[in-house]
Amino acid sequence: MDAQPILQYLEEQVSHGVKFLEGQTFQIGWMVVKFKLTERGLLGLNEPDMSEIPIRFVNSLSNTIHHLRLQKDVAESIGVEPRFPTILQSALKCSRYDDNSEFFMDRADPVQNDSGWFFGCTNPHHDHNDPSTLLRVSLYELACSRDSIIPFVALPPGFLVKAGGTSIQISQRGIPCELKPGSFLDLKLRKGRGEGSLGDNL
Repeated sequence: MDAQPILQYLEEQVSHGVKFLEGQTFQIGWMVVKFKLTERGLLGLNEPDMSEIPIRFVNSLSNTIHHLRLQKDVAESIGVEPRFPTILQSALKCSRYDDNSEFFMDRADPVQNDSGWFFGCTNPHHDHNDPSTLLRVSLYELACSRDSIIPFVALPPGFLVKAGGTSIQISQRGIPCELKPGSFLDLKLRKGRGEGSLGDNL
């Protein structure tokens, strides 16, 4: 079902005279996919394998469509429209982010190649205003090292997500968000409490 709008868009573009070439990239949700010439002389779409750095493209669209559905469902669970960054855009993370199972992600307005996202640890004594404690990395690199961020990266500016284990809190400009009863995120989080990590449950 989620693949149909993608196919329809490509068909419409071709019918209007647009030509796609091997090596050309194309954004689907937050994912950047690449056209690849197959052995039969047809163009196919390859996606990043979401594990290797630098990006290695593979003959698949499974992750692309899965991420698109996750991000749409999370946004819908809160009642907002997704605002997709791309995996190639950058984000800031604190130097202790990778060392903690608990973390938060806070989005400001995107500027050019900056997605607006900041990823930090939850240690209240770690100064996130000190430039020496901050690193700029790609969203792709962040997702490869912690896939539990993927469902939330399309939340619009002004949103903050705090996560750890099966616990998650989402707020918009300081106001806690209520999940729509019966929505994807509501059901997943209620089902997942005590049954593994947040990433496993999503």
